[in-house]
Amino acid sequence: MKKAIHILLIILFVSSMQAGAQYISLQQMNKLASEVNRVLQVFEKYANFSPGDGSSLEVPEAYLSVFETDSRIVNFLDPYSKDRVMVTPGEFYKYIRLNYASGLSFKLNWNTDKIGKPVTADEQDVLYAAYVPVSIQAIGLFNDQKIYNVSFDCYARITFRYENEQISDIAIRYFQADKPVFRHTEEPVLSFGLYAAPAFTRIHSRDIFNDEVWDAWGEWGYRAGLNIFYTLNNHIRLYSGAGLSNFRSTYELVNFSNENINNIQKIDKDTDSYYLYVNTSLTESNTVTYLDIPLGIKYNTGGEKFRLNAQVGFDFSFLLSSPYTASGSSYHEGYYPQYNVVLHSLPDYGFTDESIDINDTWKLNAFNLSVHVVLGIELKLTDKLWLSAGPYVNAGLTDLGYDTSKHRDDYLYLSGDPGKMTTRSAGLLIEIIYKL
Repeated sequence: MKKAIHILLIILFVSSMQAGAQYISLQQMNKLASEVNRVLQVFEKYANFSPGDGSSLEVPEAYLSVFETDSRIVNFLDPYSKDRVMVTPGEFYKYIRLNYASGLSFKLNWNTDKIGKPVTADEQDVLYAAYVPVSIQAIGLFNDQKIYNVSFDCYARITFRYENEQISDIAIRYFQADKPVFRHTEEPVLSFGLYAAPAFTRIHSRDIFNDEVWDAWGEWGYRAGLNIFYTLNNHIRLYSGAGLSNFRSTYELVNFSNENINNIQKIDKDTDSYYLYVNTSLTESNTVTYLDIPLGIKYNTGGEKFRLNAQVGFDFSFLLSSPYTASGSSYHEGYYPQYNVVLHSLPDYGFTDESIDINDTWKLNAFNLSVHVVLGIELKLTDKLWLSAGPYVNAGLTDLGYDTSKHRDDYLYLSGDPGKMTTRSAGLLIEIIYKL
């Protein structure tokens, strides 16, 4: 248990470091503002045109250097077009010179204090994106026929790299009319996951499962519930929620007889010591169902449509039900060595021949603590819905407290203390995740 807690604390510490890795200092924000000023000034310089600048359509390298290779600019300089198309920086440069041969006055106005919050744009948290509102005033003679005087409000979307607390490679990605929304980089703060999992389960005791006389095996159970995720950054989420878990095991004795072996010693109601002789065939099916409150951490990595994930956490579980059934046949006798006699057919002493048909409740501890690990893939279904699927394991850390005999032929009565008994399960977990 201590080892599992230490592992979870380490993961939480690492996640908090990763969340903090996205913090950009005031000094670097000032650096970013200075670089934004520079690239916008370069753009403004080359967007201005006068006939004295020459008629060459060769796009200057100094102009292209402030843009990304796949940058686009909304072309608002066509007075006859209602649909403003996005063009490359080179196409925008040539459009001005081809259509405003008499010159174009081009003025940008912006305020770097209004730069939007930078957000990460890649899985390594190195490439960042931000935007700044820009007002443009342009006036010129369009195709020597129409004086075009336009005021245009738009947004300059900026990208840059942030590594080792240094900002570099500032460039313009878009000049666009609509305010940028970084949906692919900013995870919603809250999301919800509805999950279900068929699982192969055990109510496990090493002594019972390794016993030479008893046969024991696990049965199919399940997990199901609702997770609530809280996003720390693009990779790390904390989660809690509520769910149900169900565990099953079967214990069996087949043609068991210990007659004349003298290995089960008992005390009768008269405080006399005797050896219990048993002939029985028994099948006992045990079930426990819990209300689970999970608490854990989830790590995601991947692209916009496909991700890998891993999560680890604890389940704080509260017992809802613990039914069991037992069926078979049972014959008990008592050998009293001090009298050298075997007694049978004495119901007051439990020496009877019975048919076993029991439906009852198993007395166990009300609380169970377990640890779970889930690996999986996530597929994007819509902008808000993801499908996650992958294997999971769950292992109980606390003893269920099997210390009261259920019936006269159970393991505790016939074989003794089973040692620590815990829950275990493994299966395929499927989850539908809704992101706000």
